[in-house]
Amino acid sequence: LGTSVKSIAFGEGNPFQNLKSLESIQIDPNNTAYESSINNISYNAVFKKDKYSELLAGCKGTSTIPDDVTKIGDYAFAGTDIANVKLGSNITQIGDYAFYKCDSLVGVECQGKLTRIGAHAFDGTKIESFPFESSSKSLKTIGASAFANNENFNGAKIPDSVTAVGENPFEGTAWYTNTKNSLTNTNPFYVVDNWIVAVDTALSNGGNYTLSGYKGIADYGLKSSTLKTLTIPENVQYIGLGILRGCKEITKLDAYFLGETKNDKSNATLGYLFGDTLNTGSMTSASLTDVTIRTGNLNVGAFDGTSVAVLDLGNTKMVKGLLTNVT
Repeated sequence: LGTSVKSIAFGEGNPFQNLKSLESIQIDPNNTAYESSINNISYNAVFKKDKYSELLAGCKGTSTIPDDVTKIGDYAFAGTDIANVKLGSNITQIGDYAFYKCDSLVGVECQGKLTRIGAHAFDGTKIESFPFESSSKSLKTIGASAFANNENFNGAKIPDSVTAVGENPFEGTAWYTNTKNSLTNTNPFYVVDNWIVAVDTALSNGGNYTLSGYKGIADYGLKSSTLKTLTIPENVQYIGLGILRGCKEITKLDAYFLGETKNDKSNATLGYLFGDTLNTGSMTSASLTDVTIRTGNLNVGAFDGTSVAVLDLGNTKMVKGLLTNVT
């Protein structure tokens, strides 16, 4: 790239995306907006001028990420033929779709203290596992489909430090296929390190489940299941968005709290459990008639769209408008 290039739209659809055979990215040192070298070492990648914290785009020839970089940008390597990558020691974030459909990628080294792995970050790669060990105390978020659609991947893991897991991060992997073969009607859940990440909807037919022994439920973790009753006890510390979306046959819910965590005040509504947003209205199950919430903070319209007949609110903190639109 010459000196005349001043602005590039990065992220989805960036000009480097899906250039599978591209092996080198070189930017004129006199370019005032971008550069491809740090301390006179070329990395075949794009960085903002004098701001190396985010790698914006890379290619097949980008094998090492320098220690200056703290984030791999969204779609940075998407669709390229990169085969192996060594992430720098200061990496904290891997962006959404960062290595999406890099179907030649077989090896990842990471010594950084990651806090976030973005949605679809390694979706469609060929890696067999991911080095979670270096981030076992720092990683907070694993995004939706982060390692999905990879028949080689059998290294499903959720470190103890994680507090949020996106929808079905390991779907379509070797681990997912192997786990499916062991599921039953009494235990229809795909579980990784005490996190429920998905459910076999057919096996959940008419079931009555108490989630004892689980730490968390991933976003949409029970989506479209045909369970009848659900108890979420105190041991479940984290509840993902929309875990009951499409659960049209549920009649009874007994939850220790609503929202992402016990003290969450912004998401404490049934809409958080049944939909994509807080104000979901009709997305809440009309079949739900018996609800118990043990503790926590309930928000305005917490039961909007339900036909609740029996309601036990335990030690919850309530607000005006709590029962708006309850039929």
